[in-house]
Amino acid sequence: MRKVKLLLCFSIISIILFAQTPTNDKNWYLDNSRSDEFDTTTLDSNLWEKKNYSGWGYGNYAVPSNVLLENNCLKLKLEKRGNGLYYTGQIESKNYQYLYGYYEIFCKILEPGNYKNNEPYTAGLIPTFWTAYQVRDPNNSNCIIAHNEIDILEPLATPTYNAHYHKVGIWYWDNFCGGTQTGTYTLSNIPALFLNWHKFAVEFLPNRVTYYFDDSPFYTDYDAPTFPTHGMNVILALAINYLQLDPNTIFPQYQIVDYFRFYNLKMDCGNTAIIENQTQFNTFDYKVKNNITIGTSSSNISISYGDSLTFRMNNSCIIKGNFVVPIGSEFNVIPTPCY
Repeated sequence: MRKVKLLLCFSIISIILFAQTPTNDKNWYLDNSRSDEFDTTTLDSNLWEKKNYSGWGYGNYAVPSNVLLENNCLKLKLEKRGNGLYYTGQIESKNYQYLYGYYEIFCKILEPGNYKNNEPYTAGLIPTFWTAYQVRDPNNSNCIIAHNEIDILEPLATPTYNAHYHKVGIWYWDNFCGGTQTGTYTLSNIPALFLNWHKFAVEFLPNRVTYYFDDSPFYTDYDAPTFPTHGMNVILALAINYLQLDPNTIFPQYQIVDYFRFYNLKMDCGNTAIIENQTQFNTFDYKVKNNITIGTSSSNISISYGDSLTFRMNNSCIIKGNFVVPIGSEFNVIPTPCY
């Protein structure tokens, strides 16, 4: 008898290692009530608020009229008006209803119209996708005493503005008037982001935050004490830093979002799952279990060619007997905390 107890991430795979997203991991489900395909002519007012503010940050003025829905997409418009000021579009979800899960957008971040070295180029424009929770001091509105933020898309970060750099990370404040940034990472040497549509996503669990670019994970932060613990809002915004603005930038500019999707994990943490034969893979109830046992002392189990199976458990996975993953198939066991 062969008995393996798996307590860490484990993957047997023929091509790539551990790139599980909701599209190939049956433990996730799409939360339609908190997602948006942007395929209507008006913004869903039950889910989103069009922001209206002036003077935030480096010359950002948000106006509801610059939030557009066209061709089954959300378009955030940034324009320079006759008064010399820059007006943009921004939406924010309501009621701090997002915490653990998988957040994803598919978007075209900018269409700059300017070229440098035969590539699209601009500076000072910042398409963004992030989450935030915030509480201000009731006696001093300028003082933020609690703030949690996960930056999922911020592609025009320093040191360059040719969109070959994509920065992610977490900001937090904790009972003082100041901010700390932790778990930051810059994805570099990627194709110019201006050129094509891309997916930007994050998987947020109680013990880790994993960032994805076009379905591939590129950074995981395990610094759990700084992770958000409150529900957050989702924010989509096309921001500007006029101090770094390229004077040749053509306006208007648009951040175009095809969809925002929020996935949640299915939980069954009170139970232990037992798979005794190969056919039970087809009827398995894919949810986060407390423990998973695959096989018996005398079993011979082989995953079918081309299958991609992902199991998640809170505690352990035990494999007994003979277990075969043929070339061309994929088997993943992912420790996942219950929530």
